[in-house]
Amino acid sequence: SGGPFQTWVPVEPEDFEWVQTGDADDDNSCQEPPMQQYVPHGRRHVCDNCGSVLTIVYNGEPQVWPAAGGFDDASLPATTKETSKMLHGVMHISCRYKQKWYAIPDDG
Repeated sequence: SGGPFQTWVPVEPEDFEWVQTGDADDDNSCQEPPMQQYVPHGRRHVCDNCGSVLTIVYNGEPQVWPAAGGFDDASLPATTKETSKMLHGVMHISCRYKQKWYAIPDDG
């Protein structure tokens, strides 16, 4: 992601679908974005238009980890409070790559 913080959500491949928003001519389905290998431990789906990292797929793991900020799902809760009730279980990943100035909270 390139940033000090990123929220990823593990999703089983059968529960994940790429959709197109904006001026789509069809039912909003679209092709899977290309994957790039920027890190040794996985590959990332990258937007063809702007270069944004959309997911990470770890080597040897079936799950797709989309960046939470890219979700477009009407079934997700509308408020932060409702979302907090739905989501639980905090985990910190890739901790060996964290900045030295950041202390990982004991929140999970």
